[in-house]
Amino acid sequence: LGPPAAAARPVPGATPPPPHKVREPVTQHLYPSRLEAYAGRAGQPPQLLAGVGVRSKRVLGSALHLYSVGLYVEPAGARRAAAGYDDLLAALIAADSAQTLRIVIESRLVNSARLVESFDERLFKPMKLAGELEVYHELRASLRSVDLKPGKSILLSITEAGELVAEDGGGRELGRASSKRLCSAILDIYMGDDTVSPPCKAAIAAGLPPILAEDGASRPQ
Repeated sequence: LGPPAAAARPVPGATPPPPHKVREPVTQHLYPSRLEAYAGRAGQPPQLLAGVGVRSKRVLGSALHLYSVGLYVEPAGARRAAAGYDDLLAALIAADSAQTLRIVIESRLVNSARLVESFDERLFKPMKLAGELEVYHELRASLRSVDLKPGKSILLSITEAGELVAEDGGGRELGRASSKRLCSAILDIYMGDDTVSPPCKAAIAAGLPPILAEDGASRPQ
């Protein structure tokens, strides 16, 4: 879906988000401040929203906003994973803690096939080098089964055991893939040096320290 566009400007005059929601400033998509239903189950340990941003590309000199993306982390697990790391984002990319990416579609140009194609650009090579293409092909097939259009969302949850669980916005499980390499490569798309969403990466970098410094259970639901 092309290279990332420059950081987009928020929509002026936007109304404040409802309680316990966070509004992505460009697309205006709302994100719950915490998740307790992910990785195929409800009633999970709460994951807190570390940051959210827009994924854009440049078309004829203008920014086309494709989707928004946010990262949720389980505070205790993230603190354990961050021990010994100077770079908090690198600690998360290592995929040693439970995390969830939530993607909300903005553009009509983004359907399941095009989303998968954009993942191919970043995931095919590392999965081939790891000898795990079969695992990746299973994930591709599951993502192609979802009907994506503006306002629709998907969850990509990563477990401490290195399993990736894909769900649609209604909680219907789309598929699972057991591969720590795949989990790490997907996180690298949004938090790595060559991120496709600089606004999301910056928001996560700013949002992580407060989460790691406090008891996440004390945050409002």
